[in-house]
Amino acid sequence: MTERISFTPSWLDKAEAPDKPVYFLRLGSVIERDEFDAMMDGRYRAGEVHRFQLRDIAIAGVRALVDPDDADALVQLIESEYGGEKLPPAEAAQVKEISDVLAKHWPDYAAAREIEARRNKLLPTLAFMQWCDGWENVADTKGKPLEYARTDKGEIPGDVLRRLVPVQLRVVGIESYSLQFGESDAKN
Repeated sequence: MTERISFTPSWLDKAEAPDKPVYFLRLGSVIERDEFDAMMDGRYRAGEVHRFQLRDIAIAGVRALVDPDDADALVQLIESEYGGEKLPPAEAAQVKEISDVLAKHWPDYAAAREIEARRNKLLPTLAFMQWCDGWENVADTKGKPLEYARTDKGEIPGDVLRRLVPVQLRVVGIESYSLQFGESDAKN
């Protein structure tokens, strides 16, 4: 049996509320964590896209699509953005415009952004399904009590997932994934 962590989303974690929702998150093994990431990469085509990869793809796109006389200034903007600098509003708007153009005209950039978006959407739900192994005092989107359930295949049924408050599912899913890497703020 792996360790279990109790977690309540911060906005619901009021000391005076005895019936606050509590989700029980399981710490998976290193193999389970790696299998999860492999599933994200393989089955769902939602692997992790690192900022340095997006930066390099964006720079390659600018160098291929833009007049060489203008490319260096744009590359410098991209490097500043991906280097974590806080850009002035006009430069930040220009980087957004560059990103929009690359998404339309540079297939490698569009593909990387699609993978990134797919991961951002799927990871919380899949992590929730993988590592949430119970809850107490959870209400559905209509405020009615929602019982925890798993199918004979070990999956949380779709009708139960659909009834969960979406923001709670997302926050608990992100927390459960973060726990696997020791990056959580959850209390034991």
